[in-house]
Amino acid sequence: MKRFILFITIFVCALSINAQKKFNPQKFRTELHQYIRSSASLTDDEAAKFFPIYDEMKERQRAIHKQIRQHKKCNAATESEARNAITMTDDLNINMKQVEKEYHQKMLRVLSALKLNAVLKAERKFHRQYFKKTTK
Repeated sequence: MKRFILFITIFVCALSINAQKKFNPQKFRTELHQYIRSSASLTDDEAAKFFPIYDEMKERQRAIHKQIRQHKKCNAATESEARNAITMTDDLNINMKQVEKEYHQKMLRVLSALKLNAVLKAERKFHRQYFKKTTK
């Protein structure tokens, strides 16, 4: 009986380990592109011009976000270290918004303001839906 219970426990653990899917950034990016493209009604030409700019912006933002996380994890021992971490985090957040503004200007050269607005709304909606789905 003990062996049977042990076997069932191991079997259930193995199933739960297999059920946990790892995050695939390439798949996420592909799904995001498809969702944005369909939601914002981008043509092939618009998508071909828009997505390289969009992906470049996201890469720059990801690099800045990584720096922000490093500063937030800082275990400051002195007042000056804590002040420096806060100041650097604030500066990086401002830099993140400046990058976003710069790339929005580039995107407006290839898309109309209406389409870019639709793209930004679609991106926010996709993220909400994706993370709701992954938490279930």
